[in-house]
Amino acid sequence: MALAVVVLGGACFSITAQAAEVLPTAGVATVLMRTLTEEEYIVAAKEAKNASWGYTNLGVANVPGNRLNIRLQPDTSAEMVGQLPHHAVCEVLDMADGWAHITSGEVEGYVSLEYLFVGPDAILVAKELSQPFGVALTKTEARYGEGVSDVRVDLVEYAKQFVGNPYVWGGTSLTKGADCSGFVLSIFKKYGFDLPHSSGGQSKYGTAVTVDEMKPGDLVFYANSKGNINHVAIYIGNGQVVHASTKATGIKISDYNYRTPYKIKSLL
Repeated sequence: MALAVVVLGGACFSITAQAAEVLPTAGVATVLMRTLTEEEYIVAAKEAKNASWGYTNLGVANVPGNRLNIRLQPDTSAEMVGQLPHHAVCEVLDMADGWAHITSGEVEGYVSLEYLFVGPDAILVAKELSQPFGVALTKTEARYGEGVSDVRVDLVEYAKQFVGNPYVWGGTSLTKGADCSGFVLSIFKKYGFDLPHSSGGQSKYGTAVTVDEMKPGDLVFYANSKGNINHVAIYIGNGQVVHASTKATGIKISDYNYRTPYKIKSLL
């Protein structure tokens, strides 16, 4: 016998007595869209009552091609503290008023139940996924990329605060004026690096990386038609660099490929 189950506010509809005994305690709080046999649904519901893959009340993000925002409070205007990629998993601590209180990875907060599989549906989806499961991205990872270290984030934020300050040929002052290599020299000096005052000299430091591998805090070098390096910038994520550009524009943010990158080096 086919069985379509709807569970709203803890009330079960169109189910047998046996299923009704299981489902209300299985952490189900959404409209369950799958149509299963009664036996299949009862098995899934029983599994949802117990620890599955290390989770007591499993949740699975349902945001194809997107990420589910995790909020500090159960409100769409509350601060975002992280994000769940599609099919990332979480522990559901509580559910109320259309929100789930969750923990995932290093993040705890609230997500909309509209975009979260829970209870038997979460178990069924998890069974179809390859393991290990993904978990939430922290606020930093969501903004700068997964695996980006705190020192990279700190360096980028430090560098960006000088946007708008002047370009001065031969300068190294972050406030009174610096040229491209002087800007990089002074930023990296704060983090323990002693770099030469020339873009060509700086290009000899660190490890070469590709465009696909570069992370915030890496150095992007540009060259003239003869292949001589004549400019350097700091990659800040989201396809952008910060650099002491010209006397007319000063320290600014540009797309990393406003000129064709000649070399990319990672010092961090």
